[in-house]
Amino acid sequence: MEICYYWLDEYRDTIKGQGYNFGSELIFNFDPLRMNLVIKENKFYVNGLFNIEKNNQITNVTAVVGKNGVGKSTFLKALRGLIYEGGILGKRIKDKVEYRTKRILVIKHQDVYKIIYHQDLLSLGNDSISFEGNQLEEKFKFEFISHGISEESIHKFSHDLHRVNGTEVLEHTSCVFFSHTFNVDFNQDSTVKKQKYFDISTKGILTEIDTEMKLKPTFSIKNPNQLTNKDLRFNVGILNEYYISELKNRINLLNDVRSKEIIEKHGFFPKSVFLNLDYILYKNNNFDFFNIKKSELLRFEKDRTTCNKIERLVYNELDSIPVNRNIKNLAKQTYLTRILDAYFDDVERFIAVSKRYEFLTETINAMEDSELEGKGLLDLLEAFNKITIDTLRDASSPELKQFNLKFNEFQFRTLTESYVNFIRYFTENVMTQSSTFHLRRGSVKLSKEKSDKETSIIEQETAIIEVPLDSEGMDFLQQFVDQYGKIDTGTDFIKIQWEGLSSGEDTLLGIYSRFFSISKEDLGDNLVILLDEIEHSLHPEWQRILINNLLEYLPYVYSKCKSIQIVLATNVPFLIADIPTQNIIYLERKQLDGVEEKVPTNKEIFTQTFAANIHSLLMNNFFMDSTIGQFSERKIRDIINMLNSDSKEATIHSQQEIQRIIQIIGEPIIRNKLQDMYNRKFNKRKSEEKVRSLIENFREAGDYSVEKVNSLLSEIQHNSKN
Repeated sequence: MEICYYWLDEYRDTIKGQGYNFGSELIFNFDPLRMNLVIKENKFYVNGLFNIEKNNQITNVTAVVGKNGVGKSTFLKALRGLIYEGGILGKRIKDKVEYRTKRILVIKHQDVYKIIYHQDLLSLGNDSISFEGNQLEEKFKFEFISHGISEESIHKFSHDLHRVNGTEVLEHTSCVFFSHTFNVDFNQDSTVKKQKYFDISTKGILTEIDTEMKLKPTFSIKNPNQLTNKDLRFNVGILNEYYISELKNRINLLNDVRSKEIIEKHGFFPKSVFLNLDYILYKNNNFDFFNIKKSELLRFEKDRTTCNKIERLVYNELDSIPVNRNIKNLAKQTYLTRILDAYFDDVERFIAVSKRYEFLTETINAMEDSELEGKGLLDLLEAFNKITIDTLRDASSPELKQFNLKFNEFQFRTLTESYVNFIRYFTENVMTQSSTFHLRRGSVKLSKEKSDKETSIIEQETAIIEVPLDSEGMDFLQQFVDQYGKIDTGTDFIKIQWEGLSSGEDTLLGIYSRFFSISKEDLGDNLVILLDEIEHSLHPEWQRILINNLLEYLPYVYSKCKSIQIVLATNVPFLIADIPTQNIIYLERKQLDGVEEKVPTNKEIFTQTFAANIHSLLMNNFFMDSTIGQFSERKIRDIINMLNSDSKEATIHSQQEIQRIIQIIGEPIIRNKLQDMYNRKFNKRKSEEKVRSLIENFREAGDYSVEKVNSLLSEIQHNSKN
């Protein structure tokens, strides 16, 4: 499937009566005044041009180019809306179907050009279709589909919405939108899977995270579970959650063998990652000596006299780990403390009713010390699991009947077992693989509540794991993430941080990982990828190779899609140097009947872009007024004015400063021309001063003999070169 042409009557007060060709085998031009559609063959079209492999999966690549403010992003939104809606939509009002805009859409599907048009724009019986070229009607297959108010031209979509017949292929076409830009469009969409729309733009992802964070957790009476009431205390804001989600996507990317090979080939790869903890990150950035929030304390920071006996024994066990000068034990204590803290928080949320939890605490505290004596961490957790189930399983007991809540034994056992399995993995596997990773020392400020309700501040040592991303480290990291993901928890307490990436490398890794993050989704047969200034933050050399790298990577990531069409908006020549002029939509501002409109420009005025010199593209294809900086251009004009002036008054720059400015100009033609002007001006002045000095010396000497006069004239002629 390929979108070939799109004409819109109006869109968001920006697009008015404009049509856009995407560089297909045929070129379409609609004249709304004559109500005529002209179809001609693209004489520069190359079938499968953008495919590195021979599968012709990439149907086309189109660039949208123009100065800022000409409507590039708006054009992408119009196209995005078309695919998001699954075709052209109309809304039934009484007995009539009204459309947001009157449109002409040309789609190539299974070698047939479907020309879908509103009946008010074209009339086939009135010679409104013109073919330029020999036997185009015989050479290509066309299907003309009119839509308007007739029932035959539409089919019901939902409620009172109707879709135009002929656009059904778009119902099964996915759209992926990518942009780094954090814009001020508060109506920005986020991913809607049922519409096959995947927004992997920065704003779209943040919108999705913000929506999730605003959702109020609901508690299930029948099936209580800590996952319905998540612990968000140490999620240090929406930006950190965005950062963490990006990191997880990148780990998944780097653990894909083929993706890793492509990334290494393309020349960027992170060196290592830190397996940090949420409370360490949060408290190091947000700790306030004078405003300690009780709600943001870990359980082991609080008054331990309020804990049940088993929980106190667990914390005592952790405190007894000999960490002095042993960084491995320090890491063990750091991680296990947070893991077990999260477990007991999850247990309390699972049990849900505070009085029921108090009843459980009383039951545990009534146990004989001998029953728990000598037990290690895992044995203590097993004992806690057993007594909790035995105590809360019978909701009909007099103590529990008042709560009228059924205790889900299976879910609680699953919760505990998931933590036990991760703790066992951590102690028996992670801590024995110290050769795979490095341990880094640090510290964190914590609060300690005492039984008398006094609070003290302590500086506690910590150790976190740094994993080098070699083959062994990647295997370890993937295994760790997999095991961590199996914990049945409402707390995301392990936060992954990259190390050793430049901003450009980080940008590239983010681009690839976002595309990879949706590779397992059901995208259907056809995919349209919209890229809005994807080149942000990249070095010019990486911009130059970006199209090639994407054309290598995207067919692999979306290998299940039969067709991929790419439309990109860009402000740089490095990208369009890989795209033919016929595949570029140039937008500019024009005054039409006294009103400024943003319209496509005639491509005939531009040079061919494919494999063109990038410097030439700047001047000829990017509406550039100059190829030097505006400030340096201003300085050059000032110097020209100074060198052309006959005034002897002081100027902005001295003669020496003017000479230095000329010497630092990089463009040789401009530099040489100014140097020539400088020489003419200041050498002439020097000559005049020398002649004046000769005459004054002659007068002072008072010798007016013929010999002295001739000598003076000879010197004057020599110095004035006249």
